[in-house]
Amino acid sequence: RSARLQLALSGIAHACGELLGCQSNPYRYVVVETPGAGFIAARERHPSRRERVAARVGVNQALGRHVAIGGGYRFYADTWGMLGHTGDLDLSFAAFEERLLLHLDGRLSWQGPASFYDTRTALVDGALPGLRTGDRELGPVRSARVGGRVEWALLGLPNLLRLAVSMRLHYTRYRYPDFPWRPMRDAWVGGVGVEVER
Repeated sequence: RSARLQLALSGIAHACGELLGCQSNPYRYVVVETPGAGFIAARERHPSRRERVAARVGVNQALGRHVAIGGGYRFYADTWGMLGHTGDLDLSFAAFEERLLLHLDGRLSWQGPASFYDTRTALVDGALPGLRTGDRELGPVRSARVGGRVEWALLGLPNLLRLAVSMRLHYTRYRYPDFPWRPMRDAWVGGVGVEVER
């Protein structure tokens, strides 16, 4: 086969405590604007339930014996009002009778904010909003990732079917357009692995 289609659908439901809600951090505060006192800090509070659903479609196509290309799209939604879109593309090469494998990939993602996200919350009828967060991960997020992985396999070793050594490196840039304190963040992630088959 030279082509492969992947379809995936997943869902999860969380039931959390009533005090702070799902994923709340007792040490994270929200800036609240008050008419007389200026600004105060209030502990964040999330809903006590969260349901999530995600769907993904992916396609892989061989371009000859030693090259393959793949791509996919993932849609995400939850009951907090967050919507997410992710697109990815990858290219794989094999050489030296598939002993050397090279994998290059890229990913773009966009996430909308939770319905109760705001970096500055205002009082509602003189009281704090029931749900509130200033967590940048629950606000709008844009990200772009590029990277690769290389693997070298040794075959036919004594008492072993296969020994493979791999290295990977990815760079990701995150943008938080509505988060004034740190609107951008960079991340480098790398790793080394060894795989043994007997």
